[in-house]
Amino acid sequence: MNAFIGNAYTSVAGNTYFDALKLSDEIAIKADIGIGHTHSFLNGITIMSTKSRKILAHKQFHCYIHSNSKEQHQARELLIEALEETARCNGYVVGRMQIEMAANTIIDKVYNVNQLDALQKTIRILLN
Repeated sequence: MNAFIGNAYTSVAGNTYFDALKLSDEIAIKADIGIGHTHSFLNGITIMSTKSRKILAHKQFHCYIHSNSKEQHQARELLIEALEETARCNGYVVGRMQIEMAANTIIDKVYNVNQLDALQKTIRILLN
C-alpha cells in the first residue's frame, strides 16, 4: 500500500483497524480501513485541503469491502460532490464534465505518486 499508516489497533475480536493517509500538494485523503477475518473493509474516507487544512468532504461506509480501486473510486465521487457543492454555494456554474476532469486530475495525483515524494512536496508548501 502506497500510504502512511497511523492510529492502528487490534480489537478484542482480532480485527485490525488503521488510518491510511495519502497526500498530494492539493489534498490529503484519510481512509479508515478495517481488516477482518476474511475481508478488508473501507469504513470511511475524509478529504482535506493541504493548503487550508480544512475538511472538504467525509463519508462513512458500512460493510464496504476495500480495494485500492474501490477506495480511489469512492474518493473521486466524494471529491466531485464537494466540488459541485462548493461551486453551487459560491454562485459558479460549472459543467459536470469539467468538475469530473478536475477531480480525476486531483485524485490521480494522490493515488499515482510516491507518497514519500508527495510528503516532501507538501511540507515545502506548508512551510512557505
